[in-house]
Amino acid sequence: MTTLAKARGHVRSDWNHALQSIAVAALALFALFWRDTAQIFDIWWNISTYNHCLLLIPILIWLVMQRKDELAQLTPVAWWPGLLWSALAAIFWLIGAAFDINLARHLALVMMLQGVVVALTGPMVSRGLAFPLFFAFFLVPFGDELIYPLQVLTADMSMTMLGWSGIPAHIAGLYISTPAGLFHVAEACSGVKFLIAMLALGALGWWWWRRREADRGDRRRDRDHEIFLLHPAGGDGGDSVPPPPEVKEPVAPPPQTPPAPTPFEAAPDTRALIEVTLVPKRAGTNVLSAAVDYTIVVQNAGDSAATGIRLDVRLLSAGTQQDAQIAAVFAAPIAQPITAPFDLPPGATVELGGMAMQPKQTLEPLDVAGKVLFVPVLTVNLTYDWVGGSGQTARSYVIGIDRGATAKLQPFRLDAPPRMYDTVAALPYPIAETR
Repeated sequence: MTTLAKARGHVRSDWNHALQSIAVAALALFALFWRDTAQIFDIWWNISTYNHCLLLIPILIWLVMQRKDELAQLTPVAWWPGLLWSALAAIFWLIGAAFDINLARHLALVMMLQGVVVALTGPMVSRGLAFPLFFAFFLVPFGDELIYPLQVLTADMSMTMLGWSGIPAHIAGLYISTPAGLFHVAEACSGVKFLIAMLALGALGWWWWRRREADRGDRRRDRDHEIFLLHPAGGDGGDSVPPPPEVKEPVAPPPQTPPAPTPFEAAPDTRALIEVTLVPKRAGTNVLSAAVDYTIVVQNAGDSAATGIRLDVRLLSAGTQQDAQIAAVFAAPIAQPITAPFDLPPGATVELGGMAMQPKQTLEPLDVAGKVLFVPVLTVNLTYDWVGGSGQTARSYVIGIDRGATAKLQPFRLDAPPRMYDTVAALPYPIAETR
């Protein structure tokens, strides 16, 4: 099963590189197409129909910041198919330049910027930025072509209402003659300013409404769906609601005969001994993955320095094969630790933060009363050395939504919109390893 785990420093480095690349590419586009860029800003500033576009840039930044928590869980990667969108934009620009069509050139510039973002962040991040990328189309100054048709429509509507009121009137083009005088339907009467601004505001309002309804739906589903206890190791279910058939009570593996100590091992009182504590911070799902945001406290409780500590964190899903998967993870060597190997002197403690992720398509969902649920299982595996020996500390935890002291942990729903929960807790799972 494929799992993803990234340390916070690595995620920040990936994002810093992606953001710097986007900034450099955007500046290059502005410099290459400086006439079109200057023309767009001139239209925004000097034509009142498009003054609202000046507000769209901070709105776009705000839209991106609304998704920052979800985006932080993803890793931006270069994706060459994104350049196809920029190539299409280049064709639009060539058409606009050949036939002197300002709208085509301005649209092409915005599309090139969209293509840069997609090409430098990849498909997963681009899906998370789908609405901000779409909303960027409203930066294009368009609507002049609608002025005359809207003037005609206004004139026709005026004639209809004059007929309803019984006032005799005649129309010739955009001129309306009545007993009170001759009236001209001016460009300002077309309503194009209002229409263009309301299109942008309507799209923003629709996004906000959908987001609020999704949050309300999440809260309703959280209240309505069945709550069951994920029992810790050695816990007692008591009078709790029994779990669904697919979620099996953790069963401790049969005791194993400890391996005979090798001749070169140090005495127990002079060895290093790593202890680990998991503090889950957030957990849930984003557009494409399940994720657990965590802090791990690593302490050397032994009398010797622990050297070459290698850390591996995996996100699995509870299911029929969970015990075998955990055992396989603990038995395998740590080929690619999520952070550089480090040392700990006796009594020293270090905190490591990170996020474990797993693609949704690799999860093992649980179907309970028509609801598709997911129970995360996080494994923490450390191997280390000391003078005269080597050791391992491995722990597994079940992650759930914490609803308070009197409530039981809840699983996560896969048939609901993506959501990260801040109130989560971890229960130790019996499969562990200490040597």
